[in-house]
Amino acid sequence: MKKSLQQKISTACALLVFIIIGGMLSNNSYAQNTKQKQKPNFIFILIDDLGWTSSSQLMDGKIANSKSDYYETPQIEKLAAKGIRFSSGYAPCAVCCPTRRSIQFGQTPARQGDILFPEKYDPSKNKVTSIPQLLKSISPLYRTAHYGKWDLRADIFPEDLGYDESDGEQSAH
Repeated sequence: MKKSLQQKISTACALLVFIIIGGMLSNNSYAQNTKQKQKPNFIFILIDDLGWTSSSQLMDGKIANSKSDYYETPQIEKLAAKGIRFSSGYAPCAVCCPTRRSIQFGQTPARQGDILFPEKYDPSKNKVTSIPQLLKSISPLYRTAHYGKWDLRADIFPEDLGYDESDGEQSAH
């Protein structure tokens, strides 16, 4: 079932709220505990097919058409005004599954392979570091969560990679 553009934008708005809240919590904690070095809070959001012109937020001040002149997304604009905008990224692959895999393990789709991925990256058989494992190696106080589409095309689940919380296997099959 395909989502309508309105549903995609609504999902994007909800996810962006988490980015800003994480940033605000980080800033408030820092102000209250200036004697302690704080670990940054962050939220990474990946949305399939969301482009610069999918919201009314200007993504690049040097490029006038890096926002929509049709869609009105005032909540995204408010969030962006209080947070950080990451507008210079690229997807490691043209399709979603290899992109999600690359983000999880910090490796290119070519290195991970397709047919061999389930065997090479099975956490019960091999030691390959994922995002939550890396964060927890920096500080065991980090809590990690994954919500939304998972679908790595392998019997590997968020909890297997060290996520503390998830909404389970959410795939497009």
